[in-house]
Amino acid sequence: MLIVQNASGVEDYDVGLRAGTGTVSTFAGLSPSIAESMAVVVAMQQGDDANPITIAPGTNVLQGKTPSSRNLKDFSYAVAIESDRPAAPLSYTATSAYGSPGVIGGCVFTPVTGTVTGAALIWRGTLPAVLSPGNMAILWALSDGTRYQLDMVET
Repeated sequence: MLIVQNASGVEDYDVGLRAGTGTVSTFAGLSPSIAESMAVVVAMQQGDDANPITIAPGTNVLQGKTPSSRNLKDFSYAVAIESDRPAAPLSYTATSAYGSPGVIGGCVFTPVTGTVTGAALIWRGTLPAVLSPGNMAILWALSDGTRYQLDMVET
């Protein structure tokens, strides 16, 4: 599960396939429209004996694999989370020592660029709703689809 904070939306989700016995997958489908966006890139391949998979560029790469006892369903994966990306085309490359079918893909989370205001937000404090650095809040969507309640979480 991935929890993203201070995101206003998702854009540019795309995927690329690697066929046959290749060991390199290149993915150039991301182009954030807003600076300081976050890119999340995932690479997976059949066969878990090739863990780890590298993703470049990738300063925060998480890696894993399925148990080796699943025969053809074994796979390895890597996830790169890149914060503060520029509003420019992004290209990522996944590489492993193992040649097998694979997939690489990703999406961009755009940052919140304004302040939350308006009558649709129910907030116990004075609007605009502002959270101090280090504090957390939960946003509840009410069933009418037009009102939201923001609750401060004590840390």
